[in-house]
Formats: sequence, structure tokens, C-alpha cells
Amino acid sequence: MVQGLVALVLLWALGQGDYSRSLTEDLLVMLLLGLSLQVMMALGGLVSFGHAAFFALGAYGAALAHLHAGWGLLPALVAGMALALAVAAAFGLVLTRMSGVYLAMLSLALAQLIWAGASQWVGLTGGDNGLIGLQLIAAESRAVFGWGLLALVLACVALLGRWSASSRGAALQALRDAPLRAAASGLPVNRLRYQVFVLSATLAGLAGGLWAAIKGAVFPSAAGVATSVDALLVILLGGVHQLWGALVGSALLVWGGAELGRGLDYWRGVLGLVIMGVMVLSPSGVLGGLRDLWLRTRRGA
Repeated sequence: MVQGLVALVLLWALGQGDYSRSLTEDLLVMLLLGLSLQVMMALGGLVSFGHAAFFALGAYGAALAHLHAGWGLLPALVAGMALALAVAAAFGLVLTRMSGVYLAMLSLALAQLIWAGASQWVGLTGGDNGLIGLQLIAAESRAVFGWGLLALVLACVALLGRWSASSRGAALQALRDAPLRAAASGLPVNRLRYQVFVLSATLAGLAGGLWAAIKGAVFPSAAGVATSVDALLVILLGGVHQLWGALVGSALLVWGGAELGRGLDYWRGVLGLVIMGVMVLSPSGVLGGLRDLWLRTRRGA
């Protein structure tokens, strides 16, 4: 029911002209990026301040596959995901043995490493000029791409929902809530963390590849701190432990930011105040706050 209503609203937005379509495509990619981080935080209990690393790897992987090998959209996206997966598989062996602030700072260091490589490896990445002129989406198939993107993102939401409700999801939640007890009960703690880390990175790589396709270019800023912060805001605004929280967060960030930017010179400051207000009044996010309000109302009745 909820998924159907969301699909109808987003499908309507995709058909409201080029500007609305562009914003909705941005929203869907940010939603996918937020979902990838939500997998890591809500299921794995892992905190990342550098999720932009995998987003950028997916974007550059897809762009390089297209420019140098002539690959089309689907194989280029697979190439970007494979690059993000490979780096996550290598670094995850170390990162997933950390937790808390140590993991957060190491993930940030990885993102800075990717950013530095993208900025300075001019022969491969174009440096600060980036990789431009990508034609991964044909002009005549732009509308079809938007529909396909919507279907892909909704499918990811559905699959993640089923996965979180499965026995594997229950094991991950037990690991998140009580890691020592989970280890004592025989759960393979490090292996589960590693698996969720790699899955999260691969989804972020897919989001990065789609971003490169939509924008037709990739720049080092894809690996910047601002991208990681956006991913965090998406799930914090909506609610880390709410499946549809990433949708609410991405809508506030993309659509809300665009609407504020139309009439305000200092719209980023206003958006910052809105974000602060949500975090103070409802630390569990918009959906979490609405759920708590409904529960209090129900108990009062």
C-alpha cells in the first residue's frame, strides 16, 4: 500500500517537465545512497563518516568504463559497482574489525584517500576538471530511464525490507544491539559485519554510477565530505531505523532544498536550521517522531 502510493507520487513527479524530472532523479539517487548507509548503520550497527568513498568509486568506475571501453549504461553501472565492491572487500577486512569512532574516522580517511586520488591522478580521472561528456543515457530514452530508476530504487527498498525481516536480518540486529551477547551466542560477528559492509558499499557504488549517468560528468567532489554528510542527513532526517526514512530524508534534502533555494539567498542556512530543529525535537527522525506521536495518542485514547 505505502509502496504503491510512493510509486504513484514519484511517477507523477517524473512526468512534470524537465526540472521536476531532474529533481526527482536526484532524489532517487540520494534515496539509494541513503539506503546503502542505512543498511550499514541500522542493520550492521556500523557508523561511517566516509560513505562518499564508495559513491565516488561507483561514479568513476562507470565513467571510465564508458569513456575508455565504450560500455553502455548497464555494463558501466556493473563496472562501477564492481570497483566499489572490490575496494570494500579489501578495506573491509580491517574496517569491520573496528567500531564506533574508530570505524567512523577510518572510513573518513578512506574517503579522503579516494578524493585525493581523484583530484591528483589527472591522467586517469581528469583531476579537478573531472570526467565530462558522458552519454550513458540517450536523449530519446530519458523518460524510460526515469521510470527504470524508480523501479530499481523501489525494488531495492522491497528487497532490503525482506532481508531485514529475515533470519539474517534478525542476526544483524542482535549484533547491532548487543555485540558481546551476539558473539557469546555463537554468531559470526566479524563475518556478518564484513558482509553488510560490502553490501552497503556496493549499493553506494550503484548510486554513484547512476549519479554519473544523470549528470553526464564526475568530479572529485563525489568523494568529498559534503557527499558523506548528505548521506548521513538523508537517514538521520527520516529516521535511521525506519525503512522509508531515507525517502523522507532525501525528499527534505532535495525537494526542500530546491524550494528554499528559489526564494532565499541564504537557503542553506535555513535548511540547516530545519535540520537542527528536526534533530532536537525528534532525534529518531521525522518518521520516528510521527510513530512516537501516534503511539502516545493511542495510549492516551
